[in-house]
Amino acid sequence: MHHMKRSDLNLLYALDAFSRTGSVKAAAEMLNLSAPAMSHMLARLREATGDPLLVRAGRKLVPTPHALAMIEEASEVVARAQAVLAPAVHDERWSLANREFAVVAPDELTIAYGVRLLSAIRAKMPNATLTLLPATSTNFDRLRLGTIDVEVRAAGKLPPEMKVEVLRKQRTVVVMHHSHELARQKMTLTRYIKAKHVCQSTSDELDQLVERALADARVSRRSVLRVATPYAALAAASRSDLIATAPDALVQSVAKDLGLVSMAFPLKVEPLLVGQVWHPRADMDPQHNWLRTCIREVLGTDKVGDLSAASSRDSI
Repeated sequence: MHHMKRSDLNLLYALDAFSRTGSVKAAAEMLNLSAPAMSHMLARLREATGDPLLVRAGRKLVPTPHALAMIEEASEVVARAQAVLAPAVHDERWSLANREFAVVAPDELTIAYGVRLLSAIRAKMPNATLTLLPATSTNFDRLRLGTIDVEVRAAGKLPPEMKVEVLRKQRTVVVMHHSHELARQKMTLTRYIKAKHVCQSTSDELDQLVERALADARVSRRSVLRVATPYAALAAASRSDLIATAPDALVQSVAKDLGLVSMAFPLKVEPLLVGQVWHPRADMDPQHNWLRTCIREVLGTDKVGDLSAASSRDSI
């Protein structure tokens, strides 16, 4: 019977250390090994993989394509191994760390919930700080590289390795200042089309759903002002006779301050499913787990049971 040869997982630590430091000497120091021992481990890695792994480029050693692919895998395995072997979560020291969390979220959620999210996090992690960043790109490089912890976004098509949890249904409402003549009338499609609108210059998913609903009804709105974010649209509506179409979460949190009233959008628009997305390497980290718990508690509204049914139905 053929016995499975057991691989030495320390080789992955060696590869990870080398990729982080870029030199045999520095990697050896990082792992508390002698330089010859580190060289020996790299030699064993070459033997195990049948790949040179590192090739000379001038005076430096650079990883081969196979090594680059392994390095990403290795750093994940090492992170998971460290998480598995970390002290059990009832060791609460993690909660006192000076952790800096970075979360990408749409402007409206930042404005509506940013401060609440920070205080939820600090209730258990008093030394944590939070950076809220705008959604700038559609790619997932920042999550892969670990420069951000979580991205809150439309829970649509995601790369297969990413983890996602649906938080809420984002709905659309029509908003105007309480002194607007339409504030005392029922919002019909005709009145909506006749009004002057403040719209978004950069279309997001919710805006695209609104545009699609209008196009399907073969009508269009007259946009006289375009602004970059939903909050800027609400601010404009609060100081003019323009009407805005915005996400309900934002409207609920700022309408009173801005003297706005909101009404149902006159056409049927599918609600947008919004979720939190993270990279699996952070899955076992108790701090990251706490961040996701806080995001779920502060941003999650609908019962997620209903949502998973809705999202699976949509994807069929």
